Amino acid sequence: MLFFINDKRLIMKLTGPYDPCPCGSGKKYKFCCYQKKPASDDFRASSYFGTSYTDDAFSELLAEDENLCMESYRICQQGLLRMRQGALEEAMPYFRQATDVMPLIYTPANNLAVCLMALGRLDEAIKVQEKSLKVSHLPNPFGLANMATFLLISGDEVGCRRHIDKAVNLKLPSGDACVKLCEVLARFRRHQDIIDLIDACAFEDAQGIFFFSGVAAANLGDIERARNDLRRVNHGFYKADMVRRYLQHIKEGTQPHTIRGDWPYLFAYEDWEEEDLED
Repeated sequence: MLFFINDKRLIMKLTGPYDPCPCGSGKKYKFCCYQKKPASDDFRASSYFGTSYTDDAFSELLAEDENLCMESYRICQQGLLRMRQGALEEAMPYFRQATDVMPLIYTPANNLAVCLMALGRLDEAIKVQEKSLKVSHLPNPFGLANMATFLLISGDEVGCRRHIDKAVNLKLPSGDACVKLCEVLARFRRHQDIIDLIDACAFEDAQGIFFFSGVAAANLGDIERARNDLRRVNHGFYKADMVRRYLQHIKEGTQPHTIRGDWPYLFAYEDWEEEDLED
């Protein structure tokens, strides 16, 4: 569940020595990026939250109360540890407490909503995310993308599109937020919006960035870009097998045999509308 952790140094801190390396190399952490981890665990609040917020939003958090930022982080970390282990029920009280400590920090609420959704508690997930978006006035594209996903599942396509349109007009604070938004755009096959979003951001090292731009390019007929971007997807990316199939199609001058005749972004189990199965 590392996807929901925005700070790379925090990801490394939470990764065991024999877990897959967060960089996506396919190697064990001990034999890859372990030596790159910070020598000290005494991070400041900027290390904890800096990649989750724009510079302006982060400055506002510090001005509000740096001590509460730190306390909220420490509590949220306990939830993330449990979330990473798949113990979602155990993680949620920590996210609730972290949110209560400093509601202006939206990361715990984002994660809480994801947990609720994963547990099939869609109505609660919507309420949590909706409240967070109202309470914290800080730009929260990840939370807006969360909300768009929840509303799409609930059948509120109008509300979903409204939240997507808000999110794409915000400055993205992290690669995770960009990928999360790409996931929602992919459900509406907004290929050019995905390209524009990725071209405007500076998070080329984020897991999934080149997957989405590569598939979007293929759907737009830009096969050269599709080939180049898909080749840059990390081997450890969870859709690496799909990437290999797509690169083979490009090499052979063919395309996936799907119901819609497109290049799907989603596995069949991720698509609620219909199955886009490859032959």
